[in-house]
Amino acid sequence: MIEELWTTHIYKDNINDNDYVNQLFNYFLINDTNYDAYGYEGGKIQSSITDIDLIFNKLNNFVHECVDTYVEEVFKIKNCNFLDTKISFSDATNMNAHYHHEAVVSGAFYIQAISGSLMLRDPRNTSNRGYPLEFQHYFSSHSWLPSTGDIIIFPSYLLHEVPWSNTTSPRFVMPFDSYYIKN
Repeated sequence: MIEELWTTHIYKDNINDNDYVNQLFNYFLINDTNYDAYGYEGGKIQSSITDIDLIFNKLNNFVHECVDTYVEEVFKIKNCNFLDTKISFSDATNMNAHYHHEAVVSGAFYIQAISGSLMLRDPRNTSNRGYPLEFQHYFSSHSWLPSTGDIIIFPSYLLHEVPWSNTTSPRFVMPFDSYYIKN
C-alpha cells in the first residue's frame, strides 16, 4: 500500500474574460501606478482607492472566490471569512526565490504574461540529500508558464521565484496573500 503524505496542492484557473483583463492592463499602462492598497477582509472589500477604481471589484471577487475554493478543497474549511486577502501589483520580470511569512496561502493573478515562468520548489528542504542521480527528478522544481487571466494559488510556505527573463514585453501580475485574522 502506498500512502501519499506531505502533498503540496496548487490551484490554477483562469478568469476567462479577455476584455476585462485588457481593461486592467490598460489601467496600469495609463496610470503607471504601484497598486498596493486593495484587500478583502472577512467578505468585505477594504480599499483606500477611489470610486474610479471600481474596476478592481471583479478581480477582488474572483481572487476571493478562488482562495475560498482552495481553502475548502485543501483544508476542508468552508466560509473562510477569517482570511484577510491583500492584493498588490508587480511588473517585475524576475524575482529571487522567496516565501511569504505569516500568510496562509499566496498566489498571483496574471494581467499580462507574455513571458516569464513561475517556479515552485519542493518544500521539503534538503530532502534530496543522499539520493542518487536517478532519483533526483522526484525532488525537481515545477515551472508554470502562466497565460493572461490565469490565477495560481499555493501554500505560502512554498519557496517560489520568477526566473530571469530577457524580455522587453511588460509582465503585469497581481500577487496576493491571505492572512489568518486573529479574533
